[in-house]
Amino acid sequence: SAMDFHRSVLFTSATGTGKTTVFCRIAEMMLERNPDKKILILAHRRELINQAAERIHNVTGVYPEIEMASDWAMGFGRVIVSSIQTQISGMAGKGRMSRFDPKDFCLIIMDEAHRSVSVSWMEVQKYYLDGNPDLKCVLCTATPDRGDGKGLAQVADHCAFVYPLKQAVHDGWLCSPMWKVLEVADLDYSAVHVVAGELNQKEVGEILERDSIVLRMAKPIMKECVGKQTLVFAASVKQSKHLADIINAEQPDSAVVVHGNTPDDERKRAFEDFAARRKQFLINVGIVTEGTDLPGVEVVALCRPTKSRGLYEQMIGRGVRTVIAHELSRMATPDERKLAIAKSDKPHFTVIEFEGNAGRHALVMLPDVLAGDMTPPQKAKLKERAKAALELGESTDVERALEQMRIDEAKAEADRKRRAIQTAIKYQVKGHNPWELYGVTPPKADDRYRYTPKRVPMKIVNALAERGVDCADMRDVDVWKAWRKLGDRPTLEQVKHLAVLGHDPAESVKYSKDRVNEILGEYWEYIS
Repeated sequence: SAMDFHRSVLFTSATGTGKTTVFCRIAEMMLERNPDKKILILAHRRELINQAAERIHNVTGVYPEIEMASDWAMGFGRVIVSSIQTQISGMAGKGRMSRFDPKDFCLIIMDEAHRSVSVSWMEVQKYYLDGNPDLKCVLCTATPDRGDGKGLAQVADHCAFVYPLKQAVHDGWLCSPMWKVLEVADLDYSAVHVVAGELNQKEVGEILERDSIVLRMAKPIMKECVGKQTLVFAASVKQSKHLADIINAEQPDSAVVVHGNTPDDERKRAFEDFAARRKQFLINVGIVTEGTDLPGVEVVALCRPTKSRGLYEQMIGRGVRTVIAHELSRMATPDERKLAIAKSDKPHFTVIEFEGNAGRHALVMLPDVLAGDMTPPQKAKLKERAKAALELGESTDVERALEQMRIDEAKAEADRKRRAIQTAIKYQVKGHNPWELYGVTPPKADDRYRYTPKRVPMKIVNALAERGVDCADMRDVDVWKAWRKLGDRPTLEQVKHLAVLGHDPAESVKYSKDRVNEILGEYWEYIS
């Protein structure tokens, strides 16, 4: 495996594809290989710590110890789960990581590793790796892209595995997203500054906290999300509370807010009420972007913009989980899984976005995640399709729309090539001297006139004679006037086309029009 050749290994796997289970299996393998060593799992939030501890027990049978806040690991367990904040705090500035001897561990697992290039994460990683040359480090994340452009190569020697959201949806492991784009009058981000690759959140919050803007977001959410469990992402606490007030005024006790300062017991109760469908709207500020398992989410409403592809994918990732994950694991093919999802209680989920004037900012939207490298015209075209569908009371299946766009563009390219071939043929035909086609010497122009009629060539005289035309008085007749007397014989343009195709003009002038149409018809059918 990659861990046999590299010290720090990264793997990325889309939200909902079993990332936590994968690193638990890696932990199980390392515990078997190193019976006298321990494993340290690091994350940055309580929900992730508790989730990892529970999953480690379910997968390995080992009861982990937790080192976080008031919880202190006593050193008896073989797995310790800790928060980064706890590792670097206390102990007279040395951090609680100084309580642990790096030589006691065989593996460190860093969850949500897109954060690992921050100073605190790198400080913890350096302490353990420098203290034990045999120690391995596994970093895992669903979204390796960072808005500030910092690469994970600073903390990982090798990327062993990549499984993006688009591929997971295509393979039938996750729900596919439907898309709705709602325009909001007076919503203008053009003057917002950029900090470390992301929009200045204070300035964004000031815009989105305006009463008129909040109202224009809350009303459509209620209209478009009737009866559906809806997860709302807000930019600020003030905006989130204002959204909840408007929704609860019309649909009493249906919305609840969670943010960084929400007490743990209230946050837990809010999640439980939402999961049990006692609350329809869960409005959060930076809480449900990572490590939250809510398979019942049917709508993700993005009431905040972002320039970060990673953050965007984390947000919509809350809706991708299916409600039949265990059943899917027993199915062999993507088609089987997709059919099962389509027949389930959650055949898809919907992403609602609110659009205003972005100005110079390239804000991330759903096509950026599902379509890869998309040109601005393609993105604009898909956005227009989404808006047109919304006017009909529908949402847009982005995957199907993208496929149809590819088909349309392929047809357009085929038409362009066909027209180019036709133009090239016409150019080639024009390159032939029409006089030479029939063995006629072109007239020379002088000061008095540009063209002097020549005697009709014998081959045309003979052709006319075969048609019963009297040629006795045609000694000085214009060659092309004689040609027109042939009636149903090929036109000059047709003879030139036939010459390009290799037909001798002396012979093709004798073809019937039916014969000419047959030859040219087969050729055009072939090139098209």
